[in-house]
Amino acid sequence: MTVFQDTSESMNAFNTRETAIKAAATFTYSALADYDTVSTVLFKDGIGKFSHNLRGTKSFNRLVADLEDYSFGGESDLFKAVYPWQNKLRKGITVIISDLMFDHQIEKVIRLLAYKKQRVVLCHVLAEEEINPTFDENVMLVDSESGETMDIDTGYEAVNLYKQKLQDYVNEIKGVCSRYKVDYMLINTKDPFEGFIKHIQSIS
Repeated sequence: MTVFQDTSESMNAFNTRETAIKAAATFTYSALADYDTVSTVLFKDGIGKFSHNLRGTKSFNRLVADLEDYSFGGESDLFKAVYPWQNKLRKGITVIISDLMFDHQIEKVIRLLAYKKQRVVLCHVLAEEEINPTFDENVMLVDSESGETMDIDTGYEAVNLYKQKLQDYVNEIKGVCSRYKVDYMLINTKDPFEGFIKHIQSIS
């Protein structure tokens, strides 16, 4: 199993980082407990820290420490992480954990992974505040990765428009995943983690 973990600045928002680390830890422990090898790739705009082909549950603490100690920040480029890693892939499972708050080129990435005979699991991690925002006045939104700002009217209609745009975006990603038989999971940071664990067990 290979786990690609997004460590960009936007993953620091709310408690997205903590949920993503829990997801990565759950996948890695499940694989190691089944005597599979595990590789983890921490990425931003390319490959950051990585571990390759670790075995046994004794490796678990090392992997978790890497995740917890790593500095999250900067912008993301998933393709620039997956493309140079492709020669290390053997037939198996590839897990991508990200908020996908960037030009992720997800179809291009999935096509590459399918060519490398990977079963792909996409964990789309979003905070409750991102899924169901509650604004009651005009606010300035700041892109945590690019620094770009936007003033918006946050009345009832604006919030509904945001939710519709987010749903369209999620549906677009789901459509790509469906075409390539990718296991897609939308993880809301406020939801109980037990349900996610059961889902992982059904995959692995």
